[in-house]
Amino acid sequence: MTLTAKEQEVLNGAGLFSGITGKEIETLLPCLSAKKRTYAKDETVLSAGEKVAFVGIVLSGELLAERLSLYGDRSIVQAFLPGDSFGLARAVLPDAPSDVDIMAGQDCAVLFLSPSGIFHTCGKACSFHAGLVDNAVRLLARKNLSLNEKLVHVSQKTTRDKVLSYLTAIAARTGKRSFDIPFDRQGLADYLNVDRSGLSFELSKMKKDGLIDCRKNHFTLLT
Repeated sequence: MTLTAKEQEVLNGAGLFSGITGKEIETLLPCLSAKKRTYAKDETVLSAGEKVAFVGIVLSGELLAERLSLYGDRSIVQAFLPGDSFGLARAVLPDAPSDVDIMAGQDCAVLFLSPSGIFHTCGKACSFHAGLVDNAVRLLARKNLSLNEKLVHVSQKTTRDKVLSYLTAIAARTGKRSFDIPFDRQGLADYLNVDRSGLSFELSKMKKDGLIDCRKNHFTLLT
């Protein structure tokens, strides 16, 4: 398996390998049965109902976790950007199949790891493997917080309130009032469970009211 310099840089900065050096990561990858695969935009990485036998790390591009309602309406549960991990919770529960579709939002590269290799040390007994387990537990906790945060956004009564709840949370997390979001207009509408045309109309009104400025996926909170 060969990683580009950029992919190696992303891997070194991934949350799952936080506090572990690049040299130590190289040692760990064979123990984790690491495999890289590329996907084209809109290609399916994992289908709802499938058992999850891996933990994935996005090396480039973007993945979207999507859920379809009984009526065929799409809801984006989460976006995964370079360095983000996915599949961790389901991978450690082999009898719990995926409840979402994982799709390539852009052309992307993904590194797949064996979950058993993450939570069980190999014969080499690497001293830094304990750090890998700690990171995995931390990521699971962060995923839970992320899902709770989305519930706060979508439970707001109006489209404007949903947008402000989402943008305010990003501003608080990044410490910036100007930032990029991982969604286009349709993706943001799906994430917030609102109609795209209604969202576009509300964003225009919010700009006129001096609440925000936005261009494509770049937003600035003005108040």
